[in-house]
Amino acid sequence: MKVVPESSAGKWAVGLTSASIVLLVIFLLFETMGFILLVAILLELAALVLSIKALRKERTILTYCALIFGVVVILFLLSHSLFIQD
Repeated sequence: MKVVPESSAGKWAVGLTSASIVLLVIFLLFETMGFILLVAILLELAALVLSIKALRKERTILTYCALIFGVVVILFLLSHSLFIQD
């Protein structure tokens, strides 16, 4: 099984996932910037869609990682909006 995707959708999915991880780390370090969290979540949702599209053509490890991280973000959003009272 290959590690790095060759299709453009796979490359974009991996790139957007890595960008959202970097933004999440920045958010955790400087907890006052809510806009960064919003951008990170939107990037990861776009990466989730692209990783699903990329998995139709090729199956690489990084594309699976992008898909799994996207599912975790979706589960976080659902659990936060359903169970946590602000």
